[in-house]
Parts: sequence; structure tokens; C-alpha cells
Amino acid sequence: MMKTQSPARILIRRPGEHVKVYFGGKWEPAVILDNKGQYRVKMDNGEVTTVAGSFIKVVKFTQSRSSSRGRVRLRSRSRSRSPARSRQTKSVDRSPRRSRSRSRGRIPAEPLSATPVAAASVSTKKNLKVKAENGASAVASEGSTVAATTEVPVKTTKRISVRLVQVAANKVTTWQPESMTADIKAPAHQVQKTKKREFGGAVGVLATMLLLPAVVMFLRLSCSKVQCTLWKRPHISLSIDAYFNWQSAAVFAGWFLFQAVLAMLPVGLLVKGLPLHTGETLTYRLNGFLAFVVSIVVFCVATLYLNYPVETFVYQNWMQLACTGMVFSTLLSVLLYAKSRRAPNKALNPYGNSGNVFYDFFMGHELNPRFMNFDLKFFCELRPGLIGWTIINFCMVLKDYRETGMPSYPLLLVTFFQFLYVFDALYHEKSVLTTFDITQEGFGWMLAFGDLVWVPFTYTLQTRYLLEHREQAVDVSCVLLALAFLLHMVGFWIFRTANGQKDMFRNNPYAPAFANMQSLPTPSGKRILISGWWGVVRKPNYLGDLIMAICWSLPCGFGHLLPWFYPIYFAVLLVHRAVRDDAACRLKYGAVWDVYCQRVKYRIIPYIF
Repeated sequence: MMKTQSPARILIRRPGEHVKVYFGGKWEPAVILDNKGQYRVKMDNGEVTTVAGSFIKVVKFTQSRSSSRGRVRLRSRSRSRSPARSRQTKSVDRSPRRSRSRSRGRIPAEPLSATPVAAASVSTKKNLKVKAENGASAVASEGSTVAATTEVPVKTTKRISVRLVQVAANKVTTWQPESMTADIKAPAHQVQKTKKREFGGAVGVLATMLLLPAVVMFLRLSCSKVQCTLWKRPHISLSIDAYFNWQSAAVFAGWFLFQAVLAMLPVGLLVKGLPLHTGETLTYRLNGFLAFVVSIVVFCVATLYLNYPVETFVYQNWMQLACTGMVFSTLLSVLLYAKSRRAPNKALNPYGNSGNVFYDFFMGHELNPRFMNFDLKFFCELRPGLIGWTIINFCMVLKDYRETGMPSYPLLLVTFFQFLYVFDALYHEKSVLTTFDITQEGFGWMLAFGDLVWVPFTYTLQTRYLLEHREQAVDVSCVLLALAFLLHMVGFWIFRTANGQKDMFRNNPYAPAFANMQSLPTPSGKRILISGWWGVVRKPNYLGDLIMAICWSLPCGFGHLLPWFYPIYFAVLLVHRAVRDDAACRLKYGAVWDVYCQRVKYRIIPYIF
């Protein structure tokens, strides 16, 4: 029997063919450059991108009718004679459009062989007569789906076609309509109701929304200049001024607006994100690193040149700024939920469409809320909180310098570690477009509170501790500091290279860098990388992240437990996210994910977890 390729690898459109591609929410003309696995196309504006077959359609498609019932023949796209045709075969290839009799010279079709097609199932909507160079023909279906095919009939009709001449020249033995290829499933435009609820459902998210603000306040009250312990009840003021003042509210709102203005400047690259479940790709402006540099320059000018006591205000109003952030993020979440109630179904978050107000409010009812093309989720993910985290650390260093004349080495080292982390995130801003938060997570209270409150006011616990407990900081040995530095750089190397492999592979799995790496094909048309760091553990970027988190607390020594809150919390968070992502990938990729898990057995830490 003749052998053929799997339908998942058979692509109909050929390099050089002019097609239309669904790009940026509309059909755009393009030219196919490559058809290996997926189509690499060049748009009219010169941009080159990779798309699946379901997002491509031909520019022109004309059918000719035949008198036979239930049979439609494809006409040649060109009115000129094909080079493959001779004068003697002219009457065979072209017949009158509505002729009721057979054309001259047409050879009667022989019946199909009774040899079965192994492991194939075809559901027919409209039969297409396909002709081959060797006289073979197949009856396929438009809009059909085909399983793995290993054998094809040998005896078929004897009719010549330019299309199958080209197919035979490329050593492909069968041709299928575009919709029959298994490159990628057609996008589902209808977001279904969320059946499986996370975080304990509505009760769990309500408890979380009460617990997280309490943790932020507890860490500030329990780890202060007076004490830093879990075993003594902290002093709790009953005065409203201890938690809120209008100056802090104005500073927080001004900082948010300042970052928003920088984000909306017409500076920086415009890039497309990954396709959403609707097939649509959103456009993002990348100028986060510019905003990072401008923010640091403004801080330095204000504190060192204009002598504004920014560091004193931030330190003295730390609790008031944190509480303002809690109120601000909650009000923002209310606005987002109200907007999502008017959003179309395709814009909703598949994980936050349960119908329960509290659960959807927490998870984010809308996937990518935008106001006049301003993407709030992408903005909050990196700008106000992450840059604010760096500015608060600088305030701690500057305050220590002005009080003692020389900041302690542990304080400088932790500040450098966290500065490098934020620098890397904003320098590789495009990488965040492929993360779970951007592609899968809705924007609700969970992300709003995490971005605007949790990150800047809990991740700065180590630098604030080293400022307020300088006597413990100066007692940390240089050996421990050197060990923390080396270990941190190893963790950063793992984190950066693993993320680099992931981002490059998601953008172009056929890049030369992956020529000697292995990957698994999936039913969705994507591939799973099983080489490099992603062949060691399933979440190597989490491993590097966890190593760096430990190094942020090592310079604080081992005299108090609270400075180690971040690595303990972060380990729990990464374990939860790894398990959650594992379940989502198993649901998405099915048995292929089980094969990957057998190949790569550990999630984060080799031989442990």
C-alpha cells in the first residue's frame, strides 16, 4: 500500500501563494513564505508572522458546475493555459460551465478501490473531485475532519490536474481541503460558563479579599523599628490618620496617572500579542523600560537636586500609602466589573464567567479590559507596582544614607537584587505578553490588588527591615553576602535563559535555535518544548525565581522569621500555580500532556517536586 503523511502535517497553501489572513481583527492580504507545520506569511506592510490554517482564506475561489448530482468540480484559478497541459488535453481539463454532456476526450472514471483508509473518519458536507497526475483521484469533503491516515486507495479516477501535479512534485500523495488539516482547531467564539471554581469558590475568594489586606497591614505593624516578631501582639492604632490621609491619596493617584501618561506616549514598538480564544490578536505599545528610566531620573532629580524629602514621606506614610492602594484597587475592580457586564461574550474570561458576582469580581469577568485602546491589565502588570517597588527600595537606601552616611552592605545588595529583577522584567517587556496572566487570566480584584498593593508593599519588607534594624544588618558576614550574590546570579541565569527559550519557542517553534531540540505536537496546532531547561523540569523559570527569592532574604540573616516571609509565601504561590497550570494544560492538550509529564517528571525542583 502507498504511505502518506499524517493529515496534521499536510498543508494546502503553497509558498508564494497570495491569500488573506485574519490579522488584527480583519482580513488582510498576504503572501505565504513557508508552510512547514504552520504558515509563515508576509503582510502587505512587510510584517512577517506565523498563523494556523484556520486563519487563512484564498483571495479568489470560483466553482464550475457539472450535471452530475452532488458533484462539484474546481475550476482553474487562471484563465490561461497551464504549462502542465498540452494541446491534446485541452478538452479534458476545461469543459463548458453548464454542459449536460461529457466533454470530448474525457476518460470515464474508474470506481474507487475497496481498500479501506486506515484510522480515518470523514464527514462530508460537499464532495470535491480532486485529480492527480498519475490518474488518481480522491473524493474529499469541504469542512471535514480527518483522523490519522496511514493508507490510501490505490485505484482511483484517471483525470489530470495541475494542483495534484504540484502536490506530486512535492512528494505528497494526497491532498485535502484546508479545513481538513489538523493544524489547529477552529477558534471557539462562545465563552462557556465557568464550571470549576478555584480558590474555594465564592466563599474562598471572599475570605481571600479580607485576608490579603490584613496580611499587608500585619507585616507592617509586626515588623517595625520597635519589634519584628510573630509572637507579640503589635500595637494597633485606632486613629484614622494612622491609615489614611489626603496627602498619601494624592501621591498614590498622581503616581498612577504619571505612569499612565508615560504608557500612552506615542513612543516604543507596537507589537501583536498571542491569538486569543477568538483568534483575535491585540496590539500593545512597548515603552515600559523608557517609563522605568524616566521614573528613576525624576526620583533622582527630585531628591538629590531639588532636595525634596521623598524618602522621608514614603517611610513615614508607608501604611497610609498601602491603605490608599487597597481602596484604589478595589474601586478599580468595581469599575472593571461594571464594564465587563456590558462586554460581548467573546471578551469574557473563561475562568471568571461563573455567574457568581463575588467570584467573577475576584477572578476578573473580562479577559483584557481596555479603555480607548489603553490596556489596563498590561499596564498594571508592570508599571505602577513594579516600578513603585524599585522607588520604595531607593527611598530606604537614601534614608539610610542620610541618617548614617553610608548604607549597609546587606541593604545595598538586596536593593541591587530586586533592581535587577525589575530591570529584566521591563527590558524584556515583550515577554510578558506570553505569560499566563496576560493570555489566560482575567483582570479583576486578584490581579489589581496584587499589582498595585501586594507587590510594592510586601516585596519591600526586606529593605525596610534592613533600614530599621541596621544593627543586625551590619553583623551579617561577608561570606554569607558573597554566597547570596553567587546563588542569586545562578538563579537569575536559570530564570532568564528558561524564559528566553519559552518566549522564542512560542513565537517561532521552527527557529534555527531549536533545530537540535525536541518538541511534541499537540492537537491544538502548538508544540511543547521538551529540550533545554524545559526538558529538566516543567517550570524551570519558577526554579530560578525561587532561588532568587531565597537570596533576597539571606542578607537579612536568621535572627527573625518575618524577613523570610517572601520566599515562604512565594514557594507556596509557585507550587499552587504549577499545579493549576498543570491541570489547565492537561485539559488543553489531553494525552500529549501526559506524555510530556512522563518525559519530564518534576514540576519545579528536580527529584523533589
